[in-house]
Amino acid sequence: MTTLIDRVNRGDPAILVGTQLLAKGHHFPDVTLVAILDIDNAFYSTDYRALERLGQLILQVGGRAGRAEKPGRVIIQTEFASQPLLKKLIDEGYSAFAKEILKERHLQQLPPYHFHAFIRAEANTAQLAQDFLESIITKETYTATVDLLGPIPALMEKKAGKFRYLIILASKDRNSLRRELSKRIALAEQSKLTRKVRWSVDVDPVDLF
Repeated sequence: MTTLIDRVNRGDPAILVGTQLLAKGHHFPDVTLVAILDIDNAFYSTDYRALERLGQLILQVGGRAGRAEKPGRVIIQTEFASQPLLKKLIDEGYSAFAKEILKERHLQQLPPYHFHAFIRAEANTAQLAQDFLESIITKETYTATVDLLGPIPALMEKKAGKFRYLIILASKDRNSLRRELSKRIALAEQSKLTRKVRWSVDVDPVDLF
C-alpha cells in the first residue's frame, strides 16, 4: 500500500481501485477524476443510516479530486439520478441534505426522534416463533407512550433452517422504552416456550426488520 501511494504521489500514471479506505486521509494532488460506483443499494438498505453514509462518502471521495491547483471531477454511477436526496446533496450541499434526512426521520419516527428495541425469535417453525412472541406481548398492559408492532417476519424470514420473527417497540422517550422492554424480557424468561426458541434483544437496532 505504501509503495502504491508513493507511486501516485510521484505522479506516475495510476488508476486507484478500492473501498472507502481510499476516501479518507489521503492527499493526492494530481488526482483529478473520482468515480463512485453502484451507489443504488443505499436507496434500498434496511439500515436507516444508509443515505446519510452515502452522502458522507460522496463528500469524502469528492474531496480526493482536485485537492491542489488542478480542478477535480466526480462521477457517480446510479440508475436514479433524479433521487430527491441525491439531487439535494449535489445541488445544495451537505447541510441541506442533512436537514432533509432529519425531516424524513422525524416523519418516519426514526432516531434521533424515536428510539427502538427489537425482540427477535428463531424457531423450527414459524408458528412456534410467533407463539413465543405473542406470549410476551399479551399478558401485560402497555406503557401508553410506547408503540408495539408485531409479531412480524424478519426481512429474511427463514435462515439456516430457522424461522425468524420479531416484535418492535418504539417510543419518543428512552426511559419509557426501557421500562416496557424490561417487562417484555421478564415475560420472555417466564414463557413456557423459552426453551423451544432462540430469542434475543436488540436495543437501538441499525437494520430495521
